[in-house]
Amino acid sequence: MSGEERKERLSRLLSESDDWQKTRTDIDGVLLVKMPQYKSRPPTLALEINPIDATGSSTKKRGIVIRSSEELSTISQIVSDPRLAELAASMDSVNPATSGPKKSADVFRV
Repeated sequence: MSGEERKERLSRLLSESDDWQKTRTDIDGVLLVKMPQYKSRPPTLALEINPIDATGSSTKKRGIVIRSSEELSTISQIVSDPRLAELAASMDSVNPATSGPKKSADVFRV
């Protein structure tokens, strides 16, 4: 899909979606969310990063919401810090094991 086609589809999604509506993308674990108008800020689209299980269902009620490419860049820097992986591995060793949820259907192709 070209950049112009993607922009057109995103514009349509922004104008036609309900507030807080989530749309799956073809990137596993990434959803598009229509954020409602807030005070003087108009409605916007945001990304939600939410890990998925083996069936394709989100594993969390809410994921990480990213509102801009600048915010994505900042989060990428944080996530790429090797100390974060070490901290997560240490947490895994002390936390009890958990299980995950189900699967859903509509997918927005990127």
